[in-house]
Amino acid sequence: MYPNPANGKTTVVFNGTNNKYSAMELRDATGKLLLYKKVQTVKGEMRTEINTAIYAPGIYYVVLIDQNNKSTTRRLMIAK
Repeated sequence: MYPNPANGKTTVVFNGTNNKYSAMELRDATGKLLLYKKVQTVKGEMRTEINTAIYAPGIYYVVLIDQNNKSTTRRLMIAK
């Protein structure tokens, strides 16, 4: 994920598999769901952007969920 801290937008990079759906969530420090994005993946490196300009500065969590419901969480700092 870059840039981190983010100022305006950040790009999330992850590995995809052929024609499967994955999901990405953005959660605040309390766990509240702020963004849910379903992404159809292809095999290889995938990228998706988050518009961070609409969120207050602070610590957030990006959760990637694969087609097997396995999740990976990364911390994102948003600065203004």
